[in-house]
Amino acid sequence: QRDKDDVVAQFVQGVAHFYDGEFEPAIAAMKHVEPHAPHEGRVYIYQAMAHFWLGHQKEAENLVTRAREANPHDPDVYYCHSQIHRRHDIDAAIESLERYIALSASPGALQFKKKTKRVRKELESLKKGEIPPDWDRPGYRPPGQTIESLSDPFQLPDPPVFFGAIAALIAGLFLGWW
Repeated sequence: QRDKDDVVAQFVQGVAHFYDGEFEPAIAAMKHVEPHAPHEGRVYIYQAMAHFWLGHQKEAENLVTRAREANPHDPDVYYCHSQIHRRHDIDAAIESLERYIALSASPGALQFKKKTKRVRKELESLKKGEIPPDWDRPGYRPPGQTIESLSDPFQLPDPPVFFGAIAALIAGLFLGWW
């Protein structure tokens, strides 16, 4: 029996649902966490992206705005903002990826070199007016690629930053961010 008042467990469960492509349960779990962590941008990011992948554009836009307000220093907020806006406001998407790159390079920032390299490629595509693939959609594989076709199944395009999200939540709890 799980403790429904265990905020960390609810967050972890929400992240797991998200990366399993179970977007409605991910949203429900993050909604439960939200009142306990109103200044944790990732609570809103996961909800925003889940709504986005479900085709709920307006909800995604509102939640990514809340994520930016809650934590304007988290590069992933800007990455998600770019994802949500790139099909209808390419200039905003470009600006958000530029902000992601700047924040990722700032002193003390966590460095995810593979993701930053991919973000730079996405930025180049957007500047050419091209929409990059949905790399971060849970379950996404480039056309023709299967896990069986990879020489090392752990070399997927960019594995989820699951443990980074958990570390951010735990740090927030211990540091009293919310």
